[in-house]
Amino acid sequence: MRVKKVLASTIARLDSNVHTGGGTDDTAALQAVLDEAGPDLSIHLVMDGAALVSGLTVYSNTTIECMGRDCGFFLMPGSREIITCGDLFDPAFQVENVRLLGGTYNQDCRHQKRYNADRIIYEPGDYPYPGVNHYAHGPYGMAFYGVRHLLIDGVTIRNFMTYALVMDHFENVTIQNTWLDLPDHVDGQNQDGFHFFGPGRFLTIRNCGGRVGDDFMNIGPDERDRKASITDVLVDGIFLDHADQAIRLLARHEGRIERVTIRNVAGTYRSYGFYICPWYMDHHSGTIRDVLIENINLTAEKNNYDYQEPMLFCVAGIVENMTLQNITHRPLYDGRTLLKIGFPYYSMNEYHEYAELRRRQVIRGLTLSNVTVTEDESAPKDTEYITVYTKTDSLILRDITVLKDQEPNGCLIAFKEEGSIDTLIAQNIVTRGLKSFTDAPEKITTKIEHGVVQK
Repeated sequence: MRVKKVLASTIARLDSNVHTGGGTDDTAALQAVLDEAGPDLSIHLVMDGAALVSGLTVYSNTTIECMGRDCGFFLMPGSREIITCGDLFDPAFQVENVRLLGGTYNQDCRHQKRYNADRIIYEPGDYPYPGVNHYAHGPYGMAFYGVRHLLIDGVTIRNFMTYALVMDHFENVTIQNTWLDLPDHVDGQNQDGFHFFGPGRFLTIRNCGGRVGDDFMNIGPDERDRKASITDVLVDGIFLDHADQAIRLLARHEGRIERVTIRNVAGTYRSYGFYICPWYMDHHSGTIRDVLIENINLTAEKNNYDYQEPMLFCVAGIVENMTLQNITHRPLYDGRTLLKIGFPYYSMNEYHEYAELRRRQVIRGLTLSNVTVTEDESAPKDTEYITVYTKTDSLILRDITVLKDQEPNGCLIAFKEEGSIDTLIAQNIVTRGLKSFTDAPEKITTKIEHGVVQK
């Protein structure tokens, strides 16, 4: 294969600025080069300045390399994505071997349209459940459809209107050393980070962070088609800067989220840490299987959402073999729950109204280990650290320390609604300042404990 390397300044004006915009529209000149990429020719576009664009499309065998953070792209008002590829409605892999290296991609969110009536993703009756119509959340910062062998490295995505990056139908994707920069935060605009819809597999995300206006990352494989899965995921190193939410794993119907490792997540969050559930009311709850989440140190800030109580972890739906370990929990503001089990839907009205939703849920195997909770005397009282709303086959608590500098109050495990635990294994649990281990011991069928000390 031949490789054609093009220095952008030789074909475009590059008189814009990745922070403030302005300049000449360079879209046509840059797109003409990108259009040359194909099976027999690889295009390597080197951005040695900043271009004003209305959106660019990339094809197979394309590299866009920016020479520094001040090089890259600024999106014109009234445009959609900065970079896109593929067609959402084509189920085949359409684009391969794409690399975005370095630079800043500024969507200029305050000058883009929030919704686009000509871009309907969900037909009436499909989303989020029968009888509801929903338009696309566009425009996105970047959108990749039907892509495999994609590398995004050292990129800054700035001032995204809705999702910074959305991906649908992907394979072998690596995103690393990438920062989400959001100085123009707008409340209630779903200025999310990375969103992945299925089918997808072999996803690696390393050393990424920044500020978002909703969740930093959402892996929701069957949100669009009720059947796709996402498997084989590694997330290692996420740094949150006042994120509304950290990471969501959402499986709603026939889809699966399987073989996922998330580790080393630090920083500050507002309302929800890890939201793991079906999210939408549906005929089935998707399956979440073989998930490890570890080394989590997030500091809670004042929550900004009120559709659910704030929490660090929510685990609901059909969950098989999930481990949460090495967790530091500091409920500084509101005594928020460490772990809610079976708290699944975005509207609790649905949860209460439809009894079959509760019956479908079952937590088949959940382990919580190496957890430290510390609270001083000024912290909220009567905190319930683990709340159980649904049937839990097996819950293992190991090496849990709860230290409260208060007169005894609150409990480690509280039962709600139809919550129960078939088998509870408690090992090396040390608490100080708790009133009780659980508020309803009769909801536990079998309890096996060793080294449980309550002071």
